[in-house]
Amino acid sequence: MLISRVKSSILLATDVFLMQIRRLSYQALFEDSRWRHRRIASLIYELSMGYYLWTEARLKKNPRDWKFVQEHSLKPSEKIQQVAERARTMATTLWFEARPGHSATQQRDDIIATGQFTLCYSLILYVHRLEKKYEEEKKLLPPHLAALQTRMLADWEKFQVDPLWMVTGNHFAVQPPSTVSIDPTT
Repeated sequence: MLISRVKSSILLATDVFLMQIRRLSYQALFEDSRWRHRRIASLIYELSMGYYLWTEARLKKNPRDWKFVQEHSLKPSEKIQQVAERARTMATTLWFEARPGHSATQQRDDIIATGQFTLCYSLILYVHRLEKKYEEEKKLLPPHLAALQTRMLADWEKFQVDPLWMVTGNHFAVQPPSTVSIDPTT
């Protein structure tokens, strides 16, 4: 029993330490003005079944964002939420091993796909918020950002139907333009 308590204490201390390191890293990044318009949080759990209610509540605090989410059907489909939930609940690991009901390949694909569709979702909202800033300055969203947003919305529609389409499909048939940038200063 003593060994079990020692192991538990070590595990708890390690988890708390890693969470503190992560918090400090995020704080340093998001407080540094040099990274303004060059950073975005894209968290693997954001669209999962266990977390999306909080994401939705945060979006509802800004009526313009919530209206945009509704107009563009950005609420994640059940399929997206299931893949994100599998990725969210996966333990930190150095390699993937099969577990009951999930192959090692499926685990890897779930992690990759969740990163892809969560980043797509986060960037869509980011460009939407940039658009608002441009409107406040009585400017139009630059064409390269408008084109990027259109492309990401099309990708989001594909993710809604098949969250793994980029991982398993032949999505490289159409090459993306080499000049796409999300930096609003370019």
